Amino acid sequence: ADIKVGKIARGRQELYHYLSLAQGIEKRSEVLADLADSYYLSGDYQVAANLFELVVKNSVPGGREMLLANLRLAQYRDGTTFKKSKWDKPQDLTDVNGDKPYLAVLDSHYRGAMSQEARYGLFMRYKVRKDLTSAYDIGRSFLRNSTDHKVGSVESKRAGDILLYLSREFLREKKYQKIYDLYFVDYRHLQDFSDGRLLYLVGQAMEGLGLYDQAAVVYYRALKWPLPEADKTDLYFRRAHVYLLKKDYAAADRLLTYLRKIYKDTSNIGEVLFYSGKLAEANNDRKGALDYYQQAVFSHTFLGKMNEYVSHAVGLALKLGYNDRAYEIWQQARHGGGLNQTDSQEWALKIANAFRNSRLWSKAVEVYKGCLAQEFPQKSRSAQFCNLYLGDSLLGLGNKSDGIVFYQKAEAGQDETIKKMASERLRQADISTQVSEMKKVIGK
Repeated sequence: ADIKVGKIARGRQELYHYLSLAQGIEKRSEVLADLADSYYLSGDYQVAANLFELVVKNSVPGGREMLLANLRLAQYRDGTTFKKSKWDKPQDLTDVNGDKPYLAVLDSHYRGAMSQEARYGLFMRYKVRKDLTSAYDIGRSFLRNSTDHKVGSVESKRAGDILLYLSREFLREKKYQKIYDLYFVDYRHLQDFSDGRLLYLVGQAMEGLGLYDQAAVVYYRALKWPLPEADKTDLYFRRAHVYLLKKDYAAADRLLTYLRKIYKDTSNIGEVLFYSGKLAEANNDRKGALDYYQQAVFSHTFLGKMNEYVSHAVGLALKLGYNDRAYEIWQQARHGGGLNQTDSQEWALKIANAFRNSRLWSKAVEVYKGCLAQEFPQKSRSAQFCNLYLGDSLLGLGNKSDGIVFYQKAEAGQDETIKKMASERLRQADISTQVSEMKKVIGK
């Protein structure tokens, strides 16, 4: 009784006294098991393990004391509960034979603290084996039988750890409905789990299911608890994305205004500016959106998303007829890094086409030549188009001989449609040359 209310030292003295008086194997094993567990509760795991070895030798097979001793020794060998001695050989958690002590407990005791310890031990073994199906089944069983929901309790923490692992793995496999079910069925375990990562993962599942209202709420609740800085930053961006998807532009504006302040002059500013641009565009402020998109490109942050930044910035600039600005943005991205060479070449082609369509031949020639720079693919469809239209632009400047050279390069490309276009231009150029020669002869 003293041990159960936290008076371990006093209770242990009484157990030693009872042990000296106990008669019969059953009574001695019961006292010995309680004594061993007193050391377990106080963190003296090596002593506890030694005493549990004695319990196994002095207990009736199949009895409660034998089950408890085998459970504790299995936990000790697995290292999932006990802190092992550095001299102890590590247990192979992938060996299914190691499951037996835990399964034996569950065969005899479905409810109670000992059965919960057995479930958690099995969960940890399945986790190491990456057996998600078994981990899910035993984890749900642990959650359903959990009775101690007090914040900070061992059982509450274990419930949270189970949910965190299952949510992370199901998210990785894009099994969003599984996480949704966990969230609503076992919400009592989530609401006071003091690790923001759990709700951060649940929010992503809601997002994956298209439940943007719920995702926004869950993301907001996650900020109540500690989060790794990288996860917290990503959560902010996900909130902005969700607000835009659900067209809650007022909430998006409040959040992004705050983020522009806290992330100013940091490596996170690019994404903030990008979402600010998307908000401005949603509000039909296209010039303001272009300013934000351009700043996102020029910030040279989030290089992994540079293709998306450039797509929005250059695309909008061209729609607005700001061809020079589109070219400036493309050049900045090209030299700043992070832009996929194939995508970069395609954007250069679109910018050059805009100049060509405006009959700004010199500017078009400049961009087409940039599009064919050595850093870009030379045999791509975009490169073939660049050669074709560069020929057109050179002819527009009156430089027919150089234009023909690029028509010939386009004709040598792989795309049959472009080859035919180039061949037709060469034929027309040849006819034009012949007509000019005839005029010279007739003129003479």
